[in-house]
Amino acid sequence: MSVVEKLLDPGIVWVFIPLAAIALGGVLSLSKLIMRHRERMARIGMGMDPDYPPNLEQPQPQQNSLNRTKSSY
Repeated sequence: MSVVEKLLDPGIVWVFIPLAAIALGGVLSLSKLIMRHRERMARIGMGMDPDYPPNLEQPQPQQNSLNRTKSSY
């Protein structure tokens, strides 16, 4: 039997599925950590406070004098 045939044996393949899931989970969590760090460094580079909570409220539109109609005078 070759090495590939030994690795594809049904008695061995079931071991690779959890190992692949663990490896994929590690890669995903590491990439999320790296992306969060890059975003934080970009905010610091732009002069923003990275720990400041985002403004979740919708900004209210300001009424401009050019947008007034005759009924608003």
